[in-house]
Amino acid sequence: MSLLTLTALEIVLGIDNLVFISIMSNRLPAHQQSN
Repeated sequence: MSLLTLTALEIVLGIDNLVFISIMSNRLPAHQQSN
């Protein structure tokens, strides 16, 4: 049961990291263009 919980947490955190990276990579070029 604990292994299933750890696997679910890793999947959620992995998706959260992908969303965060995509948001940051989308903001960086726009910020660099305004400078």
